[in-house]
Amino acid sequence: MNDIRDLFRQNRFEQIEAALNRNDVSAVRRLAMAVRGEYVGAHDGFRDAVAKTLAYIAGTRGPEIGERVGRECIEELQPAGDPPQYAQADLRQRVKAIAAGWHWHATRFSLTEDQEKFTFLLHPCGSGMRLIQEGYYTEGPWGPPLAGKDDAQLTRSRGSSWSTFMNDGFPIYCNHCSEMNHLALARKSATFLVEGWTPARARGLCIQYTFKDITFVPDDFYRRADLPLPVRGQPSTYRQVFSESELIDIQTHPLDKLVDRAESNDLVGARAALDECLLGWRDSIHDVYRRWLSMLWVQVYKTLGDSAFGDVVRATAPDLLAHVRATDLLGWAAFWSIHLRLHSIETNQSGLEFLVGCDSLLQPGILPHEAAWFAQRLNEGLADRHWSDVGQFRAVDQSLLHSGLKQ
Repeated sequence: MNDIRDLFRQNRFEQIEAALNRNDVSAVRRLAMAVRGEYVGAHDGFRDAVAKTLAYIAGTRGPEIGERVGRECIEELQPAGDPPQYAQADLRQRVKAIAAGWHWHATRFSLTEDQEKFTFLLHPCGSGMRLIQEGYYTEGPWGPPLAGKDDAQLTRSRGSSWSTFMNDGFPIYCNHCSEMNHLALARKSATFLVEGWTPARARGLCIQYTFKDITFVPDDFYRRADLPLPVRGQPSTYRQVFSESELIDIQTHPLDKLVDRAESNDLVGARAALDECLLGWRDSIHDVYRRWLSMLWVQVYKTLGDSAFGDVVRATAPDLLAHVRATDLLGWAAFWSIHLRLHSIETNQSGLEFLVGCDSLLQPGILPHEAAWFAQRLNEGLADRHWSDVGQFRAVDQSLLHSGLKQ
């Protein structure tokens, strides 16, 4: 027990920094490998909770309401056109920020640049396409053939709209890509546009573009966003933004750069890669997902009322923990640590208990109820699923105490 407490007095990124400071390259390599596996459970917990929320509303209130709640949430999240995490003034910095997001989105990608745009070829997208490939939907279009399952848990949108790239039967989680396109183009932004309707999807591929000028955006993007074609002006002249070596560097996962530079005794470069890791995970993925889920729940509250809000949180909050449910105490410690708000680990008669900030899972200050309300709904949801192995939660000020885990 004490070993686990000692091991996670610092989070993984702090541990890596300490290993760099003592020039312990083997520890850097080991910790980087640990992070690569540990963050995915937290990532997929947020992903699944968002997807299950949309599916629950569509299943209980109808697909139109499910689509509406999701769409209005994205409108709240992206009021200025660009995703806030990718709104840097400089084009180079925007592309690097987008790459950081993809690196920590449980995906691999290739990046190319031409005169008009940057192309991120995702193989696969770490959220929507992986949900399809993992069998969360029944068989259908917009994903690899035979990828679905009869007992699938997620729904597809009914009818065509600017939430579905004007397609019928679109996977409901993937609606947000089409909605982001619509909002960006309506506000004359071409920073983050997804091509989500082409035959590439049948091969499990999605494509995201960052155009160098709004005038380079093809007409089909406007049609798929249900927007009128623009009156096009003369495009600006853009030189090549990145060299070939820079493009290779951007495509390389920062964890790989961290290890390579540590092994080369480039401590300055290794620390820069570590900063890139932390910013990519925390700012581009974890806190974005946290805000999306919380605001989606708030949108349920605004649209359907307090009772439906409670039903949704009870039904979907356990999914935040689904990918770590079968782990041991060490795995739980790693899970809470990778959320970056693990305050303490204490021992009790049954084992360990974890005190974590509510902001591990919830966006601060936006839910209509306090932490104790959330803890109660989460416990009820765990009981409904008979997940007795996950333990129990209670609120302690602005923290959650997670206890009752079996050794």
